[in-house]
Amino acid sequence: IESFIKAPAEEEMKYSNKNLLYAIKREHKRINKIIYEHVYGHTGEPGNEKADELATSALEHNSPSINVLE
Repeated sequence: IESFIKAPAEEEMKYSNKNLLYAIKREHKRINKIIYEHVYGHTGEPGNEKADELATSALEHNSPSINVLE
């Protein structure tokens, strides 16, 4: 994520999940206090489990969106 945020526009094209990354980039510019931390999946960490639940739900309803709580 951090490499995409810092990438020049011509390098953004190499990423396969550009739509998600553009949404994150917009929020990063808006908030500018985002800390990115790697979290191993499926280890019972509550925040990660909730993120997985929300992502699965969005895919099932074909309505991916990002809502950021400040």
